[in-house]
Amino acid sequence: MIIKERIFKSWLAQKHKQISAPDKYVKVITTLSNHLKKNNISQTDLFLIDSPSESRKLKELYFENSELLQKNIKGNRMYSRAFDLYIEFLNDTYESESITDDIINIYNESQDSETEKQNLILSRIGQGKYRKKLIEYWRCCSVTKYPEVPLLIASHIKPWKKSNNFEKLDVFNGLLLIPNIDKVFDNGLITFKNDGTIITSVLFNNPWELGINTDMKIELNEDHKPYLEYHRDCVFKK
Repeated sequence: MIIKERIFKSWLAQKHKQISAPDKYVKVITTLSNHLKKNNISQTDLFLIDSPSESRKLKELYFENSELLQKNIKGNRMYSRAFDLYIEFLNDTYESESITDDIINIYNESQDSETEKQNLILSRIGQGKYRKKLIEYWRCCSVTKYPEVPLLIASHIKPWKKSNNFEKLDVFNGLLLIPNIDKVFDNGLITFKNDGTIITSVLFNNPWELGINTDMKIELNEDHKPYLEYHRDCVFKK
């Protein structure tokens, strides 16, 4: 099961406790993806989509197809229910604005120079000077010490959308992470204490299946701590 599917299953188990078999809805989302592909509506798996608005649009297109509409009715509206739950999940778990929207906002609203705008844009998409600064600082995964830098993700501690321009480019507001840890950290399923000890959310079932254990610890500078305090207070799912 991919990371997104695990997170969706955990979210269902905590947010909708009346659902006795969360696995069933995970499978239905995969079925919906196959229907979308087969009917040439979308070639992208739903579990690869983070945008609630994009998922809502796909739901509209799905039920414009009379054959798929009838499938839903015959199946006691299981497909529409699964769509609604997935969209709710995205609204709860992911930022609704896309990277594209953020880049447009930088150009339209920022009073910075073109160079500063470019640095902010590259920071938003995880490239440029900011990523290089994180690589120079950490040199490997901040948590596991995995050394293959091309595979690591430049991750903000205090989310990019909530940071001011200084914080967006501050090396102490960033971690260099392997993809599985980046995903769960970004979604508030893990965080770190000021001494670097990992904390896992009650929503995170079986973290060891993703290679995450309670012995993990990160070496922190004092300047990381205010950002981690924000992450614990505002991002971490307690």
